[in-house]
Amino acid sequence: MNYFIVGDVHGCLHTFLKLLERWDPSTQRLIQVGDLVDRGNFIVETVAYARKIQAQYPEIVTFVLGNHEDEMLTLGMSGENKAWFSSLGNETLKQYKKAGKSIQEDIAWFAHLPLYYEDEVVHVSHAGLSETTEDPYERESLLWHRTPLKNIKKTQVYGHTPLFGFHPLFDPGSLSYDIDTACVYGGKLTAIVLDERGSTMDVIQIDVDRRDIKISIFSKP
Repeated sequence: MNYFIVGDVHGCLHTFLKLLERWDPSTQRLIQVGDLVDRGNFIVETVAYARKIQAQYPEIVTFVLGNHEDEMLTLGMSGENKAWFSSLGNETLKQYKKAGKSIQEDIAWFAHLPLYYEDEVVHVSHAGLSETTEDPYERESLLWHRTPLKNIKKTQVYGHTPLFGFHPLFDPGSLSYDIDTACVYGGKLTAIVLDERGSTMDVIQIDVDRRDIKISIFSKP
């Protein structure tokens, strides 16, 4: 199958749904690079839809863990996460409360998400495989680093570092694509379509639906 790989969503449900109109489950494996949650206006609904399509297409849909899901996992394990609460957590919890849904149900789902998807053609993770980390597959590195990527002789696709030019960035040195095109900051949600050899077939971009974000988020933080 070909690959349909989606960047950071951050609760931008309407934009995500519009992008997925271009996904063909009969020919394309869907992989999302993590960070479904925080910042956007429809966090609860975005996770619910992700869980729905993963359940519908378990063999061809993969959501990898992002650093924002990982912060929520810390909340689930310890009962608190002061850094997340002070930055984004309060708003996220308000959305769960308004929706009448327990956040613990989604935290339990996050706990089973893989840190990466990899086969003989592609590697997809939230932050990519760092060239400067002794073990590039180390959890903290895969979720958080923003350093140059390692060339693993296959196509890498990642997010995590928002691109405020709103266009994906290809690095020929590491054969990697950053596809976090700052959707939740007023940019675009990007999907890259790769063929069975890992070569680019298409880049699909959807302007953020303004229902998905707060006006105050439109400028670069």
